[in-house]
Amino acid sequence: MLELLVTFNMLQGVFWLALAFVIVFYLRQGVPQEYEYLAMYTVLTLIVFGLSEFAEFIVGNDMQAIYSLFVIKTLCIFALATAVGWYVHVSLYERHRARRHLSDNGV
Repeated sequence: MLELLVTFNMLQGVFWLALAFVIVFYLRQGVPQEYEYLAMYTVLTLIVFGLSEFAEFIVGNDMQAIYSLFVIKTLCIFALATAVGWYVHVSLYERHRARRHLSDNGV
């Protein structure tokens, strides 16, 4: 059972780091300027989240370290929720701006 949990933590760490890599790849392809800071913020958050999964394996049962990891992971989840809110805000603003531009041009 313990091996399964360790494997699951390692896979989670790999997943979050791979997701960060995908976003970095997308950034290098050229992302609209409105989303650049959001993408960098999300990449940093995913890297910290992924590394915390590996750290969980390393610290084992050290209660002080487990508490610190809990705080880090909670902050990462909050940061990811903030990134989603940021994305929604920017995309809604861009839609509103595009509609206003069309109505200003008489379309």
